[in-house]
Amino acid sequence: MTALTSLNTNGPITAEDAQKWKESLRQLVRQGASSVPAIQEYLAQNLDVSFAGVTGADQLGYSSLRTGLLSALGEIGGPESTAAMLQILQTSVFPTDVATLAATLEQQAPGQYSGEVLTAVRAQLALAAQDQLGNANVGPLFQLLSSAAANGTDVAADLAQYSSKWPYYATIDLANLPNGAGVSPLVQIAQGITGGNETAAAQALAEMAPQNSQALSALLDMAKQGQLTDAELAQLAPYLAGRVNELSPEANPSGTSIQGLHIANGNQDFSVADLLNSLTPNQVTQRLSAIDQLLQSIPASDTQGQQALQEQKSALTARQAK
Repeated sequence: MTALTSLNTNGPITAEDAQKWKESLRQLVRQGASSVPAIQEYLAQNLDVSFAGVTGADQLGYSSLRTGLLSALGEIGGPESTAAMLQILQTSVFPTDVATLAATLEQQAPGQYSGEVLTAVRAQLALAAQDQLGNANVGPLFQLLSSAAANGTDVAADLAQYSSKWPYYATIDLANLPNGAGVSPLVQIAQGITGGNETAAAQALAEMAPQNSQALSALLDMAKQGQLTDAELAQLAPYLAGRVNELSPEANPSGTSIQGLHIANGNQDFSVADLLNSLTPNQVTQRLSAIDQLLQSIPASDTQGQQALQEQKSALTARQAK
């Protein structure tokens, strides 16, 4: 542990330094359960040494000392390691810790510790909402909420609760809740009834509208009642044609156009993907229908919206012809 924590990161890391550091980490793993208390003691202090921006740090194989130690715990395995991971899960102030530990525990014992992980997620979000985690990026916590929802846990209230603090993270997750469970909270945000980013919520509704009648109905009602400006309608058009906001772009089809975005408010990082070229014929038909209904619901004077919707309709028609 002394060799690992004393690595000098004030200057370039040489190949020799990196080799010694990696050997020290491997030695901890080889020692097995006897190494767990020392690792746990360091991690419990919520300390870390970041290697970001340090010349030669790529040779270490980890972005920080903390990630290396968490990896070592996972490799050691056994009851002592599991107990340490569960303790760190409860006390850590690093969202990335929760994501890493959740993945390791799930791999070792599928489904067994999902309750402990969800408790840790909610505890960290509560602290972050009170600005007690500094400016930590809580994206990994919202990804874990999404995973919990996919496995049958109701997290709609969690997402609605934090829609003002992290509007894009919350609306992205709400749009992906099973069985359209996020539509009602999204409508309330988009209409300004509850806190949050109205634009982000409207984008999420536009993503869902072609496949979800409730989302489409809400969007049409907002358009008819003048709750969507001409500029907002133009911005929503691509979302009706296959654009999506997402937390993780890894699952997208090959060749998908993806743009990473950073929102300073809440330190939010997410991706915008255009899935037009991977839509099935049925999906194209659904989206054309949604756009036609919206075109009929907005006044001709909304020239930006009309033009943007017609452009997306043309793109979908061209896709349909292939």
